[in-house]
Amino acid sequence: MTTPRTGIRRIGRTVALGGGGLTLLGVTGVGVLVAEARLASRWIIGRMSTPFDVDGRYDAYGRVDTSLPVDRPLQLCVLGDSAAAGLGADDPGATPGVLLATGLARATGHPVDLRTETRVGAVSAELEGQVDALEADGVRPDVVLVIIGGNDVKERVPTASAARRLGEAVTRLVAGGALVVVGTVPDLGTITSVQQPLRALGGRWSRQLAEAQTGVVLAAGGHPVDLRGLMAHDFRGHDAAAMFAEDRFHPSADGYRRTMGHVVPVVVDLMRGGTGDDQAQADAAVTGG
Repeated sequence: MTTPRTGIRRIGRTVALGGGGLTLLGVTGVGVLVAEARLASRWIIGRMSTPFDVDGRYDAYGRVDTSLPVDRPLQLCVLGDSAAAGLGADDPGATPGVLLATGLARATGHPVDLRTETRVGAVSAELEGQVDALEADGVRPDVVLVIIGGNDVKERVPTASAARRLGEAVTRLVAGGALVVVGTVPDLGTITSVQQPLRALGGRWSRQLAEAQTGVVLAAGGHPVDLRGLMAHDFRGHDAAAMFAEDRFHPSADGYRRTMGHVVPVVVDLMRGGTGDDQAQADAAVTGG
């Protein structure tokens, strides 16, 4: 199945003739672009397998038997969309939840119980239900990682609305005693499988949402991690192709490992009372250096 090209060519001509760049794109044009994105998304998800089931207990090396007696394990939860679930990775060990669980176990010396509440295609409004599910099961996480926003951009959910729903979820989680780290929406302009001008619009819209997410997360007592900034070099560099999965939309196993290589040290530093900004110190904690 291929994505129709007629609409994109027509909008490309509209932008060129307008003389004012993407800011002059009309309502009809945006609608065509969003329709193109949805068609592409259905094709992408149809070709990808469902995310791995990674819930369980982890030490520094991987999943361990939960029947063995241990000191109180850390409770880690991952919420969000397909990027939070690790869709596109061909190895469960390369999913964000497992990478963070093993990283925390290595840094703290404690086992980590991982619980994921994610859904492929989720938007920020669905975080409320994901938090509800944790509460219904009596889960009181020590650490929560949230990755959300890509589908809000794709579906053109108003930026203020998407950010507000994220802020509400973070507020609830922080009130429950969790350290909440939010990976803000990455730069969708790096996704070369999406054609211009949609790719440029995606980059612009994702930047606007990431800025709004940062503000509400800080106000709610959470800790934003700028995935767009941290991943800019990795996902645009000479080896950028290796950072994407077969669909050229979701990260590959290497892409997730590179991304979480930025996130895990931040979480470790925050757990140790730091600000999450001392990258060198956090890197040493994770690697044992």
